[in-house]
Amino acid sequence: MNISGAITLTAPTAATTNLTVGAGVLNAASITIPGSATASRFATVSVSTGTITITGSITFSGTAAQARFISTGASTVNVGGNFGSGGNLNTSATGTINFNGSVAQSIGAYTTYYNIAINNTSGGVSFLGTTTIGGTLTVTTGTLTFGAVTTTVSGATSITGVVTISSTTGTKIFTGLVTINPGGVWNNTANEAVSFRGGITHNGTTFTAGTGVHTFDTNSRAIGGTTAISIPSVTVTGVTLTNNTTLTVNTALSGSGGLTQGSGATLNIGGTSAITTLTASVNPNTVNYTSTAANQTVVGTTYHHLAINKSARTATLGGNIIINGDLTITTGTLNTGSNACIVNGTTNITGTLGITNATWTKSFVGLVTVNAGGTWNNSANSAVTFQGGITHNGTTFTAGTGVYTFDTNNQALGGTTAISIPSVTVTGVTLTNNTTLTVNTALGGTGGLTQGSGATLNIGGTSTIVSLDASVDSNTINYTSATAVQTVVGTT
Repeated sequence: MNISGAITLTAPTAATTNLTVGAGVLNAASITIPGSATASRFATVSVSTGTITITGSITFSGTAAQARFISTGASTVNVGGNFGSGGNLNTSATGTINFNGSVAQSIGAYTTYYNIAINNTSGGVSFLGTTTIGGTLTVTTGTLTFGAVTTTVSGATSITGVVTISSTTGTKIFTGLVTINPGGVWNNTANEAVSFRGGITHNGTTFTAGTGVHTFDTNSRAIGGTTAISIPSVTVTGVTLTNNTTLTVNTALSGSGGLTQGSGATLNIGGTSAITTLTASVNPNTVNYTSTAANQTVVGTTYHHLAINKSARTATLGGNIIINGDLTITTGTLNTGSNACIVNGTTNITGTLGITNATWTKSFVGLVTVNAGGTWNNSANSAVTFQGGITHNGTTFTAGTGVYTFDTNNQALGGTTAISIPSVTVTGVTLTNNTTLTVNTALGGTGGLTQGSGATLNIGGTSTIVSLDASVDSNTINYTSATAVQTVVGTT
């Protein structure tokens, strides 16, 4: 049925007034549905599996309970203008109301929508009041604005156009998965708090989270997609949020739940990290502590890769850590605090590593490299164990007085900068010295030390090591103690 003008139903004074589209097609300029003041005298527009296309608006007047719009099947209702409030709306779980106008449009305040689609070419679409979408929200083209209203989307949200949150009044809850597709934009210009219960997939152009807290609750879900996502404040409440992308949290990562790193994920923490559980052990994943505005506490957990990049600031361990991959300190300082630190991969230091307690295990399985500008500072005089050797090209290597044990694997000391370790114990392996090494207290152990070509070994204390091989050309051993008699090791 094609009607070039407006359709206005009459408010019934007896019985009911019905416009039944059923499985058919209705095209019109507008529809007005008046509600009678008398109960059970309904004015009703209904559709089952058909299509209604209105180039203008659908409006309701009179008593809302008697002004009805009913969809009972897989229908499509195309609206080019407004879908007014003030009626009695019943929609099907398989039906869709499609806002496809070329002017500004509004969505009436109902809690009985199922599926809404936005295909607006100009002017944008906004909500008039408290709204619940029981099914899906699909923003294909145009801008959908969440203003000063409470809005809940129970199903999935798919965004290829633009979603804008323009007010902090009212709550915004997304129960299903929110997907920002290629070309899609999420823009929380109002810095509103938002709740997510189905996770986020970001493959889009822009995700502007604003400063409002983004809460993940009710269901354990994930953040993923091909585009990095930045949310300044993330709270996980009583569930597990899995990060499968590059996620930056620059203000606060908190809550009674947990965040789990997925394989290949990166988590940049630029603020506080008081979340109850951080699981970051999967291979590979990386956690970066990045604040340049404040000192940070590193969550005590098992990491794969851990990186510190915080110029002029300090990160301090908040508990014992095991790093199964690599530790990288690019800028700033990492202090161990009163905690154990075990690194099973390589350690690269361009900033500062501070060992600030002597009671817990400090173990470095991979090669430790102190790069140009880097500092190793064992101010606590802790014992340290190495299984991959040390390369020192840095500014400072303060070993402290604790025993440095080299075991498990044959390894080497090297680099362009001389290194001083007061007490060295080599256990069951060979340690090769390829630099200038000073040992002023004790050189001992069941293993051996081999001098590399061009190396210098300064022994300032005892030397009870089982084997000392100093036969290579162009190496030097100096016995340097001015306070005690020394025994020169028998060797060639």
